[in-house]
Amino acid sequence: MNGLNVALGPLNAVGHRWGDTRVAARLLDRYTTFVDVPGLTSPVVSGILPNTRMPPGAYFDGEQFRA
Repeated sequence: MNGLNVALGPLNAVGHRWGDTRVAARLLDRYTTFVDVPGLTSPVVSGILPNTRMPPGAYFDGEQFRA
């Protein structure tokens, strides 16, 4: 992927794009997951920190996350 989003709270994520550079990522442990969120072109890494899972049905409206 050339972009990555990391969940830092239930509806907060930080994203980064690397232009034409491709990036690989893997899960850290069984609590960490990749979540496809409608409205984003790359997955969200969810569950790195306690209580940072993306809620079911979350989507990005172009400005912020909605649940």
